[in-house]
Amino acid sequence: MISRLICRLSCPQWPGELWNWGIQNRTGQLRSCDEDLARINLLPYESGTVSQVGITFKGLVYTCQEALAQGWFDRIRPNRPSRVEIAFDPRRTDTVYLRPDSTFENYWVCEFSDRSRRYKGISFVEAAGVVKEMNRTKATAKQEEDYQKPDALSAVEEIVSNAKKRQKASKPSLTDSERLRGIRQNRATEKEVERNRSGIKSKNQSKRDRPADVVPFRSNKTQSNDSLDYPDMDAFLEDDDD
Repeated sequence: MISRLICRLSCPQWPGELWNWGIQNRTGQLRSCDEDLARINLLPYESGTVSQVGITFKGLVYTCQEALAQGWFDRIRPNRPSRVEIAFDPRRTDTVYLRPDSTFENYWVCEFSDRSRRYKGISFVEAAGVVKEMNRTKATAKQEEDYQKPDALSAVEEIVSNAKKRQKASKPSLTDSERLRGIRQNRATEKEVERNRSGIKSKNQSKRDRPADVVPFRSNKTQSNDSLDYPDMDAFLEDDDD
């Protein structure tokens, strides 16, 4: 029977023969298939990686609602898969299809994350060229930065050295003992000023510190025009004779 089937398959009409053979020797019942699933299963597929950044495939970053619901992009996720199968259309980078259980029965639709929206509307070949050019530009910029680092470091060291020289020239040439003596003297002066300011004075001390009241010699009843000459003795004796 097998040899007869092989002979039939070698004929130009082998698809039809194979169909008839399946009808006769199998269940004889046709099974319907989802058109999108069939189309996606016919696409090429490769491996991608999963991290907290997103689903990375061919240098582009994608995301999907199912992965978000399962917390694949959380910072700490022990059950997050490290690698997944991705089916893709080489002509379009906008959408790829993730197979969560590595079978041809299920798929998740993945779209660009904010990190890779610049690659929207182009093919994977064009995206690869853009990624390569960007990496080359970054490498060139880093190389130039590495070349300029020694010059920048020398300039900074020269500025620091000149500042130290100016600071040293502006300081008075005092010995350590003289500077220490001045510090101690300033501390003693500050302590004395603080004691005088915060000390509590007694009432007697307050009275002594206050200037004395000036009391005039003449009484308030004395007229300002009274004469201060000695009294007339004749008038005094006449009063005595009376």
